[in-house]
Amino acid sequence: MRNGKPLKSKIDRVKESVTILRKLQDLGIVNTDPGYLEVHQHLKQWIDGGDAWDGRVDFPRFGRRAELVLPVRPDRVANMTIFAPR
Repeated sequence: MRNGKPLKSKIDRVKESVTILRKLQDLGIVNTDPGYLEVHQHLKQWIDGGDAWDGRVDFPRFGRRAELVLPVRPDRVANMTIFAPR
């Protein structure tokens, strides 16, 4: 608990992280791509009890960027949206 509010469990963080990483792989982004590695690092810190995080991750090889949201509240789900840059 933080400030009297429950936090997302570690198992939920792991499940949501696996979903995000699988989606990247389904899109053809390999686990050695710098963008994939950056997402993986944010997820690892978040799983290990890190604070909520949201931000952008670039995938220049694919001409895309992703917005990643990693919440700590159990009523919110981690998500990533991939955009083509303008």
